[in-house]
Amino acid sequence: MEAENLPPLMTTKQVSELTGIPEGSLKYFRHRGHGGPRSFALTPRAIRYSRESVLEWISERMQADEQISA
Repeated sequence: MEAENLPPLMTTKQVSELTGIPEGSLKYFRHRGHGGPRSFALTPRAIRYSRESVLEWISERMQADEQISA
């Protein structure tokens, strides 16, 4: 999926489909407060991730992996 085709606000399911990370893991990261992309609550049951924060998080993970591999 191309970045420009992603919705501006993504659900946990959409982030899971994009990254391959299970929804349960994303929820766990959210409750821990770190480990995954930044999220916010539109309502108590409507958790969203901004497209920019998800893409930034993916980029950070790729850079961290490159540093470990170097």
